[in-house]
Amino acid sequence: MSVIKKLVSLSLSLGLFPRTIFRPPAYQKEQCANPLGAQKMLPASFSVLSWNIQYAASRKYQFFYDNGPAVHAETHVVDQTIDQIAKFVRAHPTDIIALQEVDRNSKRSGYRDQLVQFRREFPHFSAAKATYFRSSFVPIPLKNPLGRVHTDLCTLSTAQVNSASRYQLALLNESKFRQSFNLKRAILETEYSTPKGRLYVANTHLSAFSFNDGTLAKQVQQLEDWIQSRPKNSHWIVMGDFNLIPIDDNPQRLLTPDHYVAAEQNPLKALIPKYKNVFPNTPKNRTYTPFGHESPDRKIDYILYSENIILEDSTVFSDVVLSDHQPLQARFRLK
Repeated sequence: MSVIKKLVSLSLSLGLFPRTIFRPPAYQKEQCANPLGAQKMLPASFSVLSWNIQYAASRKYQFFYDNGPAVHAETHVVDQTIDQIAKFVRAHPTDIIALQEVDRNSKRSGYRDQLVQFRREFPHFSAAKATYFRSSFVPIPLKNPLGRVHTDLCTLSTAQVNSASRYQLALLNESKFRQSFNLKRAILETEYSTPKGRLYVANTHLSAFSFNDGTLAKQVQQLEDWIQSRPKNSHWIVMGDFNLIPIDDNPQRLLTPDHYVAAEQNPLKALIPKYKNVFPNTPKNRTYTPFGHESPDRKIDYILYSENIILEDSTVFSDVVLSDHQPLQARFRLK
């Protein structure tokens, strides 16, 4: 892209069309899609899957935010990855699927609408989404700009979703200019009917690269606020990419310790000990695989659940190489 085209795109984003800047409210209701094939009620025993799919860019590239040269994935690679993700899901039947980093017509992922692709693969699943990264033009990297980006949290289910809501999370402590182009992290809440009452599911993706600016502590507190605001004795599940290592882990053992807060300051201290956590911190439960590594070296993805839910089984699929994150699956039974 020429310098002139870059400047024109930047001007359109900020100057001529300021309304294109994504400024979501603190709370908003989201639309739901309930196809005829979706069950009216979720069974009392059900499974969930949480997965940051890294916008279906595969493990073929080392991207610029990981100090690599790549900015955009090739369209055929994205299509192949979506197809492989769908095959994995079909091989591991799941009632609720919480996906993070689902791109919608973004330049970095070949302008594919990945939610539409998933709904074609699973036409009988209900669907809800919440946008948390949207810009008509992201000007970095300067030599090869990211361009148009639209990324959603997406939750699919075999049961109808009664309602969906988006809760805005705290933004990084940075200039308003940078915030204009950066992610607006969120919680996507979906509500389902079950034989035991309502089930509330939170799908989220907390901030990366916050470098101890206090954002993650605020976002964890907002997760706690969401949990505490659920109706009394209701069933709830929180799952997603927290971008925080466990409170008993040491960031100094990693190649990028500055990406994580020190153990004594870990915001998860205010959350994890209070609630049930599906995956304790063991090597087999690590969920993130850096580029060039053959196996996960840290846990940053979590599934938490309420006291009136029983965990029956759980798995981290450490051998799946479709994203830099591993898929997490758990089976629950409602009391």
